[in-house]
Amino acid sequence: MAVIRDYINYGTSTAVTITLASLPTTSARCSTVIVNDTSTGMYTDYMGIIALRTTTGTHASDMCCYAYLFGGTGTDYDSPGTNADGAVTVATSWNLKGPVVINFGTSVTGLISQTKVFMVSPIFGGEIPAQFGVILQNQTGITLDSTAGNLSVNFIPVYHTMT
Repeated sequence: MAVIRDYINYGTSTAVTITLASLPTTSARCSTVIVNDTSTGMYTDYMGIIALRTTTGTHASDMCCYAYLFGGTGTDYDSPGTNADGAVTVATSWNLKGPVVINFGTSVTGLISQTKVFMVSPIFGGEIPAQFGVILQNQTGITLDSTAGNLSVNFIPVYHTMT
């Protein structure tokens, strides 16, 4: 009897559109969404990769950024999520998932870069919604870098093959 093996595979990274350059502390931005297109792949999860950098100064406040995920159908999304890059207010009464915490450590001075890698399905209870996006809230006590190339939010689809 042949042994059946389950291999984990990763698709092509997709960036969501979210303007994070010079995002002030205590501000938040909403991204466009990732469409979980089952006609092109049977994705069981997505790996999120958020890369951030702050400007020169001293970190304070929570010294982190919070990434909240929202799911949707294409017409309806968890409040206050939309399929648009734009400013948003994060309140405790919203129906967001998470947060994923991107920690900038202790109170430090200078340019600090941090990357957070996480899996999406556990945040949604084990299943991927038809569409999902991210709301990033800056609570570092300092503005994010003004260079867009130093700030990114990407998702890589994960799927399995059996042989």
